[in-house]
Amino acid sequence: MRYRLTALRRLAARQAIGLRSRLWRAGHRTGYQQGLLSVVVPVWGVEKYLGRCLDSLRAGAYRNLEIVVVDDGSPDGSAAVARGRRWRDPRIRLIRRPNGGLSAARNTGIRAARGEFLAFLDGDDFVDQGAYAAAIRSLHKTGSDFAVLPYRRWRAGAAHHPAPWIRAAHRRGRARLTLSEAPWVLVDAVAWNKVYRREFWQRQGLSFPPGLLYEDQAVSMTVFAAARRFDVLAGPGVMWRLRDDRSSITDDKAHVRNLADQERAARDSLDVLARLSTPDVRRERLRQLLNNNLSGFIEHIPDMAPAAWAAFRSLCRYLADEADRDDTGGIWGGVEARKKIVVALARADRCDLAEAFLAAGGWAAANPAAPPEVAAACDERMLRPGHPPAVPA
Repeated sequence: MRYRLTALRRLAARQAIGLRSRLWRAGHRTGYQQGLLSVVVPVWGVEKYLGRCLDSLRAGAYRNLEIVVVDDGSPDGSAAVARGRRWRDPRIRLIRRPNGGLSAARNTGIRAARGEFLAFLDGDDFVDQGAYAAAIRSLHKTGSDFAVLPYRRWRAGAAHHPAPWIRAAHRRGRARLTLSEAPWVLVDAVAWNKVYRREFWQRQGLSFPPGLLYEDQAVSMTVFAAARRFDVLAGPGVMWRLRDDRSSITDDKAHVRNLADQERAARDSLDVLARLSTPDVRRERLRQLLNNNLSGFIEHIPDMAPAAWAAFRSLCRYLADEADRDDTGGIWGGVEARKKIVVALARADRCDLAEAFLAAGGWAAANPAAPPEVAAACDERMLRPGHPPAVPA
C-alpha cells in the first residue's frame, strides 16, 4: 500500500510539472518566457559526474527553470544519464549534436533556450541549492543586466576555497556596479558563474568562439564592459569540480595547446577592453593576467617540453611587452616579485634558470628571493616595486 501511494504521488508530481511545461509552450510561442531560467549544460565525457550536476539543478530553490542538456557527441553514457533524469523531471531537455566542442555545444543550447534568464553550467560541476534563486532575486531588485555568483573548488570529495582573488571579489555582496567602479571584478572571467538577462545577451550578439580553450574569457570581458549595471553576490554559488584524474586539458598546464589558447584568450580579452572600456580597466586586466593567470602555469615549467616552453615564453613576452608599453599605469608595481622573475627569465629564454629558481623554493609565496645564479642573470631593478623585469642579453 505504501509503495502504491508513493508511486501515485510521484506520478501526480510528474503530471503537474508536465502540465506546467505544456502551458509554458502553449502560452509563449513567441519571445522568451517571463521568469523562466534556462540553464545550458554542455555534455561530453561526463557520465560519472552528470547525475550530481542535474540533481543539484532539480533540487534548486528556483523552480521555474528548464535544463537544456546538449550532448556534444559524447562517447560515454552521458546521454543515458540525462534521459534517466528527464523521465523523472520534464524540465530537462536533451539535445544531441555531432561533436563540435564546448563552445559549439553552448551556442546550440543558447539557440534552444526559451527563458528570460540564461545561465551555463558545465556537466561535471554542480550548484548550491539557493544559488540561482539568489541571483534572480537580486536581478529583480536591481534591474541589472546580470549577476555574478561566487564559486568554490571541489576536489577529492571535498569543497575548497577558490583563489584568493575570487574570495576577495565575493567577500560581500554589491549591487548595481559598473566596470569603471569595480575593475577588480574581471577576475571572474568564466561564463558558468553568472545569470544573465537573455535580452542583454541577445542585444550584445554574444556567442562563444568555437575550437578554443578559455573560450569564455573574452566573452566575460564583453559582458562586463557592455553592461549598464551588474550585481556581485557573496553566496550561495557554484561548485567547480577539479577532476581527480586530471582528465580535463585545462588541468594540464604544460600542454602546448593550453598555453597557446591562454595567449589567444589574453589577446582577445585585452582587445575587447581596448574597444569597449577605458585604459585604466584594461591596465587592471593586464595586471591580473600577469599576477594571477600566469600562476597556474609557472609551477609546471619543469614539466614543459621544448614546444610548451616556447608557447609559455610567447605568452610571457606578449603580456610583458604590453605592460612595458603602458608602464605609466603602474602595472608592474602590482605584480609580485617572484612572478616578475619568471617572466624576465622567459623573455630571455632561460628555461634552465627558471627551473633553478623553482627548485630553490623561489616560487613559495613567503620566499620570493632568487637563488644566486638567477639573481646574477637578472637586472636587480626588476625586484623593486614599479619596475618591469629585464634580463641583459
